[in-house]
Order: sequence, then C-alpha cells, then structure tokens
Amino acid sequence: MLAFISDLHISDRTAGVNFLSARAFEQAFRRLAALADRAGSAAITIVFLGDVFEMVRTARWLDDEAAAPWAVPRDHARTSATAAAIMDAIARGHPANAEIFDILSGSLRERFGFAVEPTRVYVPGNHDRICNEYPPLRERVAGLLGMFEHNPPGLRPDPRVPFAHTFVDEAYGVLAAHGHEFDSLSFEGDRSVGIMNLAPEDYLEVPVAEVIAGEIAARLPLAIGSALAGKVEEPVRRRMETRLHAVDDVRPLPAIVPWLFELSDEIEHARRRDLRLTLERVVDEELRAIFARFWHLPYLAQWQARNRTWLPWSKANQVRAVSWMLRTVGISTLRRYLGWAEALYRRLYEGDNLTRAATSVFDEFARDPQRADILYTIFGHTHHAAQIPIGQGQGGDRRPRIYLNTGTWRALAQLGVTGSGFMSWTNLNLTVLYQPDHDPYSRAALAGYPTFETVLGSVLDPELQVIP
Repeated sequence: MLAFISDLHISDRTAGVNFLSARAFEQAFRRLAALADRAGSAAITIVFLGDVFEMVRTARWLDDEAAAPWAVPRDHARTSATAAAIMDAIARGHPANAEIFDILSGSLRERFGFAVEPTRVYVPGNHDRICNEYPPLRERVAGLLGMFEHNPPGLRPDPRVPFAHTFVDEAYGVLAAHGHEFDSLSFEGDRSVGIMNLAPEDYLEVPVAEVIAGEIAARLPLAIGSALAGKVEEPVRRRMETRLHAVDDVRPLPAIVPWLFELSDEIEHARRRDLRLTLERVVDEELRAIFARFWHLPYLAQWQARNRTWLPWSKANQVRAVSWMLRTVGISTLRRYLGWAEALYRRLYEGDNLTRAATSVFDEFARDPQRADILYTIFGHTHHAAQIPIGQGQGGDRRPRIYLNTGTWRALAQLGVTGSGFMSWTNLNLTVLYQPDHDPYSRAALAGYPTFETVLGSVLDPELQVIP
C-alpha cells in the first residue's frame, strides 16, 4: 500500500500557527492503519509529498536578512545555520510541535497497530525546498520523519545525496511530485523538458513566490500588529494579527489581491467609525511600506531581468503590476475596483491548476519507450484535494489515467464563486493506492491494476471569517 500526504506546513510559530495539532495526526494515522489492515498490505510506504516543514514563513529570516535564501549575495554558512535553527524550532521549539514529531519520528507500527512498520519517503516541496540544499538539513529531515530508524536498510537516505523530487513506483503505476514545478511563480526551472528531465540545479533557484511568502506574508502581520499597538483595543489588534497570519492560506496565489480587498471590507464594517479609520490607515501604510521594500530587494531586480518579456500576462508583469498597485495606490482606493480584481483573479486562476500538468506527464511517459506506463499522477501544492479523470489508454489498453491531488493538512481560504467573499476551512486529506490483491472488493482490482482511495476531511473555521 502506498499513502501520500502533503502540505502539512508545520512551522516554528513565529509567523502564525496554520497547521493541525498532534491529535489530528493521531486520527489520520489510526485511519491509515485501519485501511492497511483492511487491505491486508504486506508492505506500506508513506510518501511525504512536500511542504512538510514551513521553512519560508518565519520571522527568523527577518531577524537576519543577510542569511535569507533570497539575499544577494547569499552567505551560505549563515543561511544553512539559520535554516537549521528554524528546523530545530519547528521540531522542538513548542511542546505541541514536539508531540507531532514524536509521532512522525517514532514507530507507527507500535503506536497505531500497523501490521508492518511503514517505510517513509520524503519529496521536497517549494516551502521546504531549502531542506534539500544542505547535508545537515537533509539529515534533520530524515531524523524527524523516522527514516533512519524505521526504514529498511536499503531505503535509508544518505544525507550526502539530495532527496529526489519525484517518486515513481512502476508496480503501482504512479508518478508523484509536489507539483510546484508547474507553478510559474514557484519554480524557476525550464519545465518544458519534462518533469523527469529536470536537473537538480533547477530546484536550487529561489522562486519569487518564496520571497513573497518570506518578505510579505511573514512580515505583514508582524508589522501591522506592531503599528496597531496602543492605537486600538488589544482584542482588536490580536484579531487583526490572526486574520493577517492567514494570508498564505489563500489559493491560488494571485487571489491574495481580492482577499486583501475583503479585509478592507471587513474593516469598513467595523462597529466604530474611528476604529475603522485607524485600522484602514494602518493597514494601508504598512502594506505600502512592505511592498515598497519588496520592490527594492536586489533579488527582485535579478528575477525581473531573468523573466522580462513583453507579454502583459507574464509572471514578471503580474508581480510588477500587483506590487505597483499595492505600494502606490493602496487597498482602500483599489477597493473601488473590486469587480475588475475579481475578473483578473478568475483569469489567473485558470492557470493555477495542475490538471494540464498531469496530462503532460502522462504524455511524457507514453512517448518514452524506456519508461513504464503510469496510471496515476499525484501532486500536492495547490491545497485543493482532487480526483480528475484524464483519459484511457490507447489501443487495447483501456485502463484509466487519473490525476490525484493530495490536498493539505491546514487551512484553505477560497473566494466564493459569486465573488462575495472568502470562506476558510481546515483540511486533513489522505491519498492511498492499493495493489489489486490489497483491495479484493474493488472492481478495479478484478481488472488487475492498482486502485486508489481518498479520505477527505474538512472543518469550517469561523475564526477566519469576520472581524468581531
């Protein structure tokens, strides 16, 4: 049995707590053990499909800006040391975090009753991309996920060797990757060569989305919270910080603009006019200052030079336009153009799904006679769990080709289809593949090829809906 989970985003808590508690991990692994017991699986592998560790949204990069991965030039010794400190804080900096890693690094067989000890596999994402850059960080990852102690000898990682960015299992007919390779803002490599031909160096380039998360999403709540101190009642200030900590939960990334408009609307409906004006002024001032600072980062000048093009919808021009508007005009003025912003969001959203990417992966494997055929392409990254039929095989091969998305184990804020606001809920998603003899009651098993099962859980989070 293969089980895939992704986008846990376990953080050091310095820029918000947007991940689930140890109790949720307990529930998930008990559910997984029950599925494995039902299937009678003789071997179990759990694939952590990226963004397990939240290495970007943390105040620690802001405390030592020269150590940040996007610093120009970068001091690799300071970057590695700061990243190691972040990982230590993620793992043991808070008792609740320590409970989570006691589960992840311990024996899942003894704790949850698996018939055999699950093998653990780690695939880096874009938020824990830096974990794969330095051997000491790779060693920490393997230790925190129990890969040294609990994997069979031949499947224990060597910290001197980077983790693979794809997971392929021919017996299950599956290719899995985090999926940020197909997000133009989250990956700098040339994905036109095909996902299996991407070079390790392609993953070392710092993508602009990482800088946005580290310099804007992490900085914004801290700056506004500090600026509001003494100007508004403490419960209101804390509520604003909590709301702003959720900025990185917005999917897709371009939806941050209408999400900020909604924040302005919530301020507009504050109970007292003086409070509304104070909140609106502070948010506008801090947002302008943060985007002005972002715009003048040396990294951004280099990134724009690499991505300069005349196409108005290119990623460089998208970032330039949004940054210019928010640092020049401010959200209180742009709120008047909400309809236009929603239309832009809908247009950009069309490009922020991985269905076309999954189709291209199936084509890539079908064209290469050296590679076994695949039935499943599995991604994470979007935070949207999905099961999408791509098509059937050619000729006598009528087996289905399916794209699966592992979703997330954290909050997700989505704009309503009517454009009337965002709703947020927390998620806990599992994606499982079985060999035919593991799932004897499945019709697919009777056909002789692997089948899948998804376990999707969501709970509405009213805390993120309105400002009291």
